[in-house]
Amino acid sequence: MSEDKNIKDTAKIKTSSDNERFKKYNEELSKKQSEEAVLESKKNIRILIITASLILIIFLAFIISKAFRRPYISLNDYIDIKIDGYDKYGEAYITFNEDEFYKDNLDELKNYIKKDSDVKAEDFIKSYVKVDLSKKEKLSNGDIVSLEWDVDKKEIDDNYKIDLSFKKEDIKVDSLKIPQTFDPFENIEIDFTGISGEGNINIIKDEDIVSPLKDIEFTTKDDGSLYNGQEIVIKASYNYEGEDRDYYFVNTYGYIPERDSIEVTVSGLNEYIVSYDQLDEGNLEILLMQGEDIFKKYMSSNWDKNQELVNIDYIGNYFLVPKEYDSEIEYYNKIFLIYKIDEKMEYDSWGNEGEDSTEYYWFVEFRNFVLDKNGKIKFDLKDYSTPEVSFNKGIILSPYYRRLEGYMDFDNLKNYIAKDAIDYNIVENIDYSIFEEEISPIN
Repeated sequence: MSEDKNIKDTAKIKTSSDNERFKKYNEELSKKQSEEAVLESKKNIRILIITASLILIIFLAFIISKAFRRPYISLNDYIDIKIDGYDKYGEAYITFNEDEFYKDNLDELKNYIKKDSDVKAEDFIKSYVKVDLSKKEKLSNGDIVSLEWDVDKKEIDDNYKIDLSFKKEDIKVDSLKIPQTFDPFENIEIDFTGISGEGNINIIKDEDIVSPLKDIEFTTKDDGSLYNGQEIVIKASYNYEGEDRDYYFVNTYGYIPERDSIEVTVSGLNEYIVSYDQLDEGNLEILLMQGEDIFKKYMSSNWDKNQELVNIDYIGNYFLVPKEYDSEIEYYNKIFLIYKIDEKMEYDSWGNEGEDSTEYYWFVEFRNFVLDKNGKIKFDLKDYSTPEVSFNKGIILSPYYRRLEGYMDFDNLKNYIAKDAIDYNIVENIDYSIFEEEISPIN
């Protein structure tokens, strides 16, 4: 019992001692926490003060910076540059985008006009800023185009509180197209017309194929006097504005003419024949038939009803060609078809009956025989002449009096033709042996 009691007393003493230590610990802990709370509170106050000070500093800095701030404007931001066209003939275009500039900066400009200035912000660009390019025409790939400013910086500084930036820029040209070329003579048709020595050239342009042909005219010297075998130069004459032909064509059509002229040989012109041998039998037969028809037509209009054609004989011809070619000459060749006419007239007057016959010579002249490009001889059967002389047969009051067109004497007819021997070479296709009297040739 005594032992148990001692144990209980000892336990009570131990518990009491622990309580005191716990109480003391709590008191110390509480004191420590109180001290820490005071320290934390002081710390928070310091942070609050610092934060408030910073906010105040920032606010003051904002107020001060606003009071002394100069807006920054970069003019380069509103430049548009376009380079277009063809190599060696390119063009550069520059645009200052005023609408965008004023949209971004008008309010700033208005707010930062100096108090003693009466300028209008809306006139800023017009008044102070000019810009251009160092080169705008005839540009080639590899060229450098520079942005050039003309800014009245002094006037701007006198009237505005702003910082203005404008910088020179260099732009390398590298996107120009390579121009195509065209041959102005490729799509034309060349045609020679007329007679050799008097030939003309016709040049037909196919404007539907190559549109630049609309601005090109083709010319050549000697048009109107061309002859077969002649070498001529056809030149392309260009209708364009300005001095540079290629510049106009490449910027209008995208093409440059390859050449300005070509050489061609005149061909295909008709030619006047120069030899009697060029007339074939068919040609001569047509001429002889026409000659007889002409004579018979004359008879029907001029002969008396009592006159009769006994016979009409073709006896030969004279063929004439000029000794020298002359564009002013009237006839480039001519042929005289010679006929012997046997004619008679019956009469009955006051019981006086009879018959009177006559032999004489008549001709028909055809001229300007042409050999066409197909080798055919062409001539105009309506282009002819007959004798302008006539003679009387019988006396005026005789019953067989009549007037006949032609020559009683062949020599007179021959001499009429021979007068052309000064200017013409004469080929005589006459058999003079058929005449009873002696006839001398012209040559």
